[in-house]
Amino acid sequence: MNNLGGQLKKFLSNKNTVTIVGIILGVLVLYFGYTMRVNKAVEPVKVPYALTTIQPKTEIKEDMIGYMNVARSAIKDTVVISKEKIIEKYSNINTMIPAGSMFYKDALITKEELPDSALIDIPDGETLYQLPVNMSTTYTNLIMPGNYIDIYIQTSALDDTDNTKTTTTTKSTKKVMIGKFLSDIKILTVKTSDGKNVFDKTDETRTPAYIQFSVPEKTHLLLRKAAYLGKVGYANMEIIPVPKAKKGDTSETITSTITSTYLENYIEERSKYVPLDELNKNETTTDVTTENTQDGEK
Repeated sequence: MNNLGGQLKKFLSNKNTVTIVGIILGVLVLYFGYTMRVNKAVEPVKVPYALTTIQPKTEIKEDMIGYMNVARSAIKDTVVISKEKIIEKYSNINTMIPAGSMFYKDALITKEELPDSALIDIPDGETLYQLPVNMSTTYTNLIMPGNYIDIYIQTSALDDTDNTKTTTTTKSTKKVMIGKFLSDIKILTVKTSDGKNVFDKTDETRTPAYIQFSVPEKTHLLLRKAAYLGKVGYANMEIIPVPKAKKGDTSETITSTITSTYLENYIEERSKYVPLDELNKNETTTDVTTENTQDGEK
C-alpha cells in the first residue's frame, strides 16, 4: 500500500506528467464548453409570429399569433418571445407586421401610446362628439377621462302663453328653460385647443378646450342641432356638462340615454335634418335650418 502511494507521488511530481495532464484537462474543458455553447446556440426556442398581415394601429389578439421553433442564435434582442408582451398591444402607427414575421419591440405599442386612442373605445353604432369647454365648465378639471357626466340644456324660449302676436319680443314674453337632457355620458378624452391630452403626464400646464365622448347617432345629431341653435343665437341655447358620481366597477357597457323628450322635441321643432340625397338635389341647402316659432310667423 505504501509502495503504491509512493509511486503515485513520484508520478505526480514529474513535471512532464503534470503538463500532459493539464493539457488533457484543458482540452476536455474547451471541448465540453464549446459543445455546450454550440448546443445552446442551436437549441430551438418557441417564438411567436404573425399568422396574418397586421395593419398599423391594430390590436393584436391571440388568434393572430402562431408559434415556430427558431435557433436561439438567430433571435436578436429586439425580438419579443413572450406571448404576454404581445397580446392586447397594438401595431405601431407606421408599422405593418407581415404574415410570418416575428414580433419586434419597435413594432409594438400600448393603447395609451396610440394617437387619438379615444376612437378605439367608441362602441359600435355610436359617434364621437366634441363639446367645447373651459376651466369653468369642467369644474376646474373635475371632468376627466373615464368619468361620467350628465348634459343639461339651458335656453330662453318664447312663452307659449303669450298671445300678443307682436314681432318685437320683450323680456316678459320670454321664459328660461333648463333641464337634464342626457344621462350617463362617459368621457373619452379631454383636449387642449391644439389637440393635446390635458391629463398626460407632463410638466406643461394644459387648459381644457374640448371634451370628447360618444353617443348614438340620433343623440349626436340632436347635440349638433342644439350647438348650432346656440351658435346662431336662436333661443340662446347652451349645452352644459355636469360631472356625476363615478360608476361602480362593472363589465356592463353603460349607454347614454335621453332623459327629456320635451327638450328633444324642442330641439327638433327648431331645426331640420336634411338627408344626403336632399342635399344633392339642392346644393344651397344646409344640414340644419331654423325657423321662427312666434305666433303668426314661420
